[in-house]
Amino acid sequence: MSGEAEIHQTLGGLKATVEHLTESVRQMMTMWSNQEKEAAAGRRVLHEKVEALKDSVTALNTRMASVETTISDVKPAVQEFKDQREQQKGAMKLGKLLWTGMLTACGSTGAAIGYGLAHLFQSGSPPPGH
Repeated sequence: MSGEAEIHQTLGGLKATVEHLTESVRQMMTMWSNQEKEAAAGRRVLHEKVEALKDSVTALNTRMASVETTISDVKPAVQEFKDQREQQKGAMKLGKLLWTGMLTACGSTGAAIGYGLAHLFQSGSPPPGH
């Protein structure tokens, strides 16, 4: 083979190698481009989920503030109810004590009256000194 043919053959081999490398680079660039698009779509979905979570937390925070306000407003009424219930328990204990005292007094009075009537209408001699 002549020198010129070897040069053409070498150039042809180099040209094929360069074309193959060019195609490989194109494929890699296409692959990287697709991966970048998929990554961007993934980041977009993740961003949307984070935004939805942020909105949910904000709504929950608002609701919690409302509940805290309501509890603060109701707290004095609950304390007043507890105080009234304790007062009612005390009144019931006093009422039981008064009823017991009144029943004891009535029983004692009835016993005294019965004792006096029994001696007053007793047949026989009247009690001494009458």
